[in-house]
Amino acid sequence: MKIPVKYLGIGIIIFHLIGVVGTLWPVTRALTVSLTPLNLVLSSVLLLASQQDINRSWIIVAIVVTVAGYFIEVVGVQTGVLFGVYEYGGTLGLSWLAVPLVMGLNWFLLVVLFGQLVAPYPINMVLKAVLSALGMALLDVLIEPVAISLDYWSWSLSEVPLQNYLAWFFIGFFMQLLFIKVNGTRRSLFVFYLLAAQLMYFSMILLFL
Repeated sequence: MKIPVKYLGIGIIIFHLIGVVGTLWPVTRALTVSLTPLNLVLSSVLLLASQQDINRSWIIVAIVVTVAGYFIEVVGVQTGVLFGVYEYGGTLGLSWLAVPLVMGLNWFLLVVLFGQLVAPYPINMVLKAVLSALGMALLDVLIEPVAISLDYWSWSLSEVPLQNYLAWFFIGFFMQLLFIKVNGTRRSLFVFYLLAAQLMYFSMILLFL
């Protein structure tokens, strides 16, 4: 029996709320933060479970985005050319080529989340890609200070370089062009719950940690 999207959404919000409490409380902070990879896996599974009428092309593009996102991070870490000079900490779990394996899922989540947010609107595909890529970059603005404080990653400079946000936008734009074409007007209501959960978590940690 398929679980209603509303319940999936409530579940992901509760999971993130527990994460807020666990991260802010010093006694449980280390344990909670160590579960970040599990959060990305769970969010990805629930996002997939919430989809309806997806076809082979959709699945192939989702895999391409996940794999491409991962290797873009590898290039970024190894060269410093794409995002600036940075390195990952130990928070995000098992790594290969100096990049946590879950980073591919992070790209998948953000592309689907923002791509489906704009999907039903009667505007052309390029504008949809611009808006969704802009959303990805703006969310990264919120995530960066939290990610640094929780040892997701660190930068060689004292501030996050503008290059990072520009790279997020342009890479996101091309990924969105690919995704939006196969996604069409599909939009799972779960993306609203997931976005609300992420905004809640990172905003609360930024304000109170």
